[in-house]
Amino acid sequence: MSRVERGHATMKAWMRVSTGDMSTVYEKLTLHHTQQRAQISHDTAFVKARVFLKLHSKFRSDVAKKVSHPALVEATSASGN
Repeated sequence: MSRVERGHATMKAWMRVSTGDMSTVYEKLTLHHTQQRAQISHDTAFVKARVFLKLHSKFRSDVAKKVSHPALVEATSASGN
């Protein structure tokens, strides 16, 4: 199944009913989009918090404020912490 087909199937599942006006469709899809963005933001914050907690020293915590998240993950895994 392609990405477009999966997206279409997801939207249909969220709308649940094929009847309704465009306002209803817009409202349901907006709610779905808002929920997806909230979940992505939550997951991203959770991963960043886990990496930050692995950084113990003052030096590392200062670095964590200035370096991108993927670089922190790489540095943490390379150092064995």
